[in-house]
Amino acid sequence: MTELKLYEAVGQFQVIQKAIDDGDAIEEDFATALAQIEGEIQVKAVNIARFIVSLEATVGAIGREVDRLARRSQIMANKAGWLRKYLKEQMELAEIDKVESMNVNISLRQNPPSVAVIDLMAVPISFQRIVPEHREPDKKAILDAWKNNGVITPGCEIVTDKTTLQIK
Repeated sequence: MTELKLYEAVGQFQVIQKAIDDGDAIEEDFATALAQIEGEIQVKAVNIARFIVSLEATVGAIGREVDRLARRSQIMANKAGWLRKYLKEQMELAEIDKVESMNVNISLRQNPPSVAVIDLMAVPISFQRIVPEHREPDKKAILDAWKNNGVITPGCEIVTDKTTLQIK
């Protein structure tokens, strides 16, 4: 018999089994063909099961590799963050605002103003927003009021001396 695909073997098996069940065929005539097809189905089922086990093992290996790479990525991100902070601090201490080279340009840039809440209880209710379970200052509204009117909201200060490190 030629090499059949599993679904073809199952289809032939069902056709022969139906012919026997309907009495259209003599059971002895088809018994050998039925046994042969059943054997092919079992071989194919075992081969498919082996392939499934192989795929599942590969999925496990990929999952472990993803976890390993995620840990490695986090380590590198932490190191880059530490180095960025270190470089910024050292440039600030040395009072160097800009470094240029052929490959990279580094500069300390002034951050936009931000709000630091010093005394939460002194912040007027009009500059607070309700967050479920607690109140917190609406820093955007406080900053907008300062930008538009020059008024510093009670309980807050405007922070304008922060810098950030930019690498291009």
